[in-house]
Amino acid sequence: MIPVRRYLCCECCSTTSVLPDLLYPGRWYGAWVILEALVLVFALGLPIDEVRRELGVETSTPGWRSVHRWRRELLAPLWGWLARGLGARGLCSDREEARGRLSRLLGQLGERAHRGVGARAAPLLAHSRPVADPREGRS
Repeated sequence: MIPVRRYLCCECCSTTSVLPDLLYPGRWYGAWVILEALVLVFALGLPIDEVRRELGVETSTPGWRSVHRWRRELLAPLWGWLARGLGARGLCSDREEARGRLSRLLGQLGERAHRGVGARAAPLLAHSRPVADPREGRS
């Protein structure tokens, strides 16, 4: 279980949650699982069912639809702060484009595609995320 910090606004009484850097809102899997699955399927060419079993993802249906969604979205919403520097514009249209983006992303992090890279590279993704300046927005 991962603790999630929650805060209450004193003015409007609404709450907000602050997720750890390696989790993404609306996602069931952390960054390392997403990155590992993408590398294993699109860079190393392993079958999705094999990758799913290797990562311990249980599902009642064959395949793993999330992997294809992650491929389309690669770098766009997940790691958008890196997309511009890596020349990624819009969604991935095919497997080759996903492979190229993965290669550039891992190269930027000083890694290459191999088993276990997700666990090694995901913390680097979190540390490369820009930090908001608390003074911004003040007048």
